[in-house]
Amino acid sequence: MVEVQPFKGIHYNMDKVDITKVTAPPYDIISPELQDELYHRDSHNLVRLTLGKTFSQDDSTHNQYTRAATLFQDYLKKQVLIQDDQPAIYPYQVEYTHEKKKKNLTGFFALLKLDIHYDMVKAHEHTLAKPKEDRLKLMRACQANLEPIELLFHDEENHIDNLISHAKDALTPTMETHSWNGVNRCWTVTGDIAKKVCDSFTDKKVYIADGHHRYQTAINYFLENKKAQYRLALFVDMDNPGLTILPTHRLIYGLDLDIKKLLSRAREFFSIEEKMDRTGMSIMEMIKKKKHVFALYADKVYLLKLKNEITDREDKKHSKRWYNLDVAILQEILLKKVMDIRSDLLENHVHYTRFEKEARQLVDTGKYQLAILLNPIKMNDLKTLALRGEYLPQKSTYFLPKILSGLITYAF
Repeated sequence: MVEVQPFKGIHYNMDKVDITKVTAPPYDIISPELQDELYHRDSHNLVRLTLGKTFSQDDSTHNQYTRAATLFQDYLKKQVLIQDDQPAIYPYQVEYTHEKKKKNLTGFFALLKLDIHYDMVKAHEHTLAKPKEDRLKLMRACQANLEPIELLFHDEENHIDNLISHAKDALTPTMETHSWNGVNRCWTVTGDIAKKVCDSFTDKKVYIADGHHRYQTAINYFLENKKAQYRLALFVDMDNPGLTILPTHRLIYGLDLDIKKLLSRAREFFSIEEKMDRTGMSIMEMIKKKKHVFALYADKVYLLKLKNEITDREDKKHSKRWYNLDVAILQEILLKKVMDIRSDLLENHVHYTRFEKEARQLVDTGKYQLAILLNPIKMNDLKTLALRGEYLPQKSTYFLPKILSGLITYAF
């Protein structure tokens, strides 16, 4: 059973701060340059808690995590952050633009009781050790969830969205801000409606969209501290038209690389088409919606199309459906067999980006040897494989819109 609960949310005090200056993107998409910008934007910006700066004199007792804990308590003491008096759920809306199309995502913030065995909370990606260690240190220090994870649920009859929409119609937003991800609005819903929404999850499964590392970190911390049995989450209907799935492209470095030899090995599995003009049309437009087609960006653009569906598997760890996902083909064939980058070597040779422009620039400037661009996974594949317990390779999905951090936090 999935247990969802309202809670007494902690949020910025609008009488003390300008909400547009203190909110931030999720910690894991903040560049050093943006971190500096957010630091200077406001002394109470959430980035000082979620992604504090490090200094050469830091040690085990004075570091970015201890500073975050001190600041968090200071914000509460000075009522820069305040806590609501009643348990609530917090409906959320973000209006954003993707590929020149206006989209509208809706969901709600609430607490999820941790499912340490992943029976009803379904993951779809493997996690990496370093991000979990980092978030665990922050959670230990602050005793709080400073940012939500994003969970998807299926509600064929729109019962949950209808309940929330009806409640929102009678309320004005308690927070509204124009930010980097679009126009964000948040409401506060208490009482019977909040309870009915939460009770609607007793017969549902939920799927982790964004926050695999943070969810597993929450479980790891719960094993240390039994008070921390709930996790702050944004719940979104997986059929919401405002939900966008993007691919995560691969950037390759640190190889003894000869592009001609690489392509020669790749021809065992792929047919290859060379595109002489690297400055022409978008690479993603070249491969968009084409089945099992990848773009390799190096001295030229090479389009690689898988010759045959994967029918004979070398192992039985995964289903044929898994092996025929583009992201699995990339990892199991292009990276492992063609480039000899095994799973245990990924962190030594593979970096990630969500943007074609960035991928091209990083290769053009010589920071990376080549980029591999691919199409996004489909929602139906994600749901089917998550239900089976089949994890995708790391960084298989990138969901838009990214959720603004700093609207709601939760302390244990």
